[in-house]
Amino acid sequence: MQDQDLDQVKTDLQAHLVECASNYQELKSETQAQNSKIDYLAKTVEKLADVIVGSAAGLVAVLLAGIGFLLEHFVFK
Repeated sequence: MQDQDLDQVKTDLQAHLVECASNYQELKSETQAQNSKIDYLAKTVEKLADVIVGSAAGLVAVLLAGIGFLLEHFVFK
């Protein structure tokens, strides 16, 4: 009787181990996919930040040029 119980426990544990291995592979695949999406998003945000900084710098340059033009033509005649 005990041998049958031990065999059943062994069979159950093996089935559980196979299920755990399958779940691990599935989670690993999902994690890799999510990491790829995160990497892509991080690169996109970095590019967007570069564009924003470049645009802000361009705006400052235009404002300074405009102020300089106004000062030269209307204040320091």
